[in-house]
Amino acid sequence: MQHPSDPAVCLNMQPYSSGYEKDPNRPFLTQARGSAAAQPNDYFLWSIFNFGFFNTCCLGFIALVFSVKSRDCKVVGDPEGAARHAKTARWLNIFALILSLIFIVVFIIIIYASSTTIMEELQKRQKGQ
Repeated sequence: MQHPSDPAVCLNMQPYSSGYEKDPNRPFLTQARGSAAAQPNDYFLWSIFNFGFFNTCCLGFIALVFSVKSRDCKVVGDPEGAARHAKTARWLNIFALILSLIFIVVFIIIIYASSTTIMEELQKRQKGQ
């Protein structure tokens, strides 16, 4: 059991100023909430949408993984890694969306063609009776 004077985890809950700053008590860089322009978009909501609705060839899931990686990099103060993972997530989301829309259009064309063929065959049988 640990002694109360030996904390295992030290949380710095003090407010911080705008911009990046290096706190000697914290190992990571922090960024203030007001300067969100420097942080890249992680495309998390788009990845969730593609994972739920357009998960063709698991691209939506993979995009979600890269979005979470981007978000994690933003938390630990790695803007380059966050931007790299966000770019990958964006391209995976684009490919998932395009591939899914192509599959949907092809599926609709196949259903339409088969239904018209079935209707023509039924009309031929009715006339033949």
